[in-house]
Amino acid sequence: MLDNKPIAIVDVDNILHPFHDHLYKLLKEVSADIPDWRLWNTWDFYRNYITKKSFYRICDSLHAAQESLPPYNESKYLLNYLYDRYYVIIASHRQETNKIYLINWLDKYKLRFDDIYCGSDKTRLFNNDVSLVIDDSPIVLQAAIDLELDWCGLLYPWNEDINKRYKNRLFKNLKELIRYRKQQF
Repeated sequence: MLDNKPIAIVDVDNILHPFHDHLYKLLKEVSADIPDWRLWNTWDFYRNYITKKSFYRICDSLHAAQESLPPYNESKYLLNYLYDRYYVIIASHRQETNKIYLINWLDKYKLRFDDIYCGSDKTRLFNNDVSLVIDDSPIVLQAAIDLELDWCGLLYPWNEDINKRYKNRLFKNLKELIRYRKQQF
């Protein structure tokens, strides 16, 4: 616990803003064969179309442009709600060099948080003080499940399997997620 609050770890991309929309547009410029994001039913969908290096270069460019990408309308409400109850760590799978763009984005849109983690393995943050994980990655969600942490997130094709196996804790939008969290707290 930090500040006498349990810890909530909150993802950025596809939780606080529609990263998939922007990613799809850039991927389509590189490979015309990239399917619509609604068909990305695996976490590594891109491997049949472009190299891992190209994929991460595109992600890095989006992360560097973070300030121009507006959040979901309900992101501010979600983070305000969590901030009053948790020590909020914004956790993102991005290069440390792109952290400043994330900080500027959070400040620009007045999104409240206590700390930020940028790195390749958000599960490194998981410990006994973590009380809640909000993410869309099936890898991160499965790690939270395995450690019996409370978790939820937004529903996408790449995490539908998790949702089916574990009590429907992934939601179509942040309004539904917030409603669920209010019932849990």
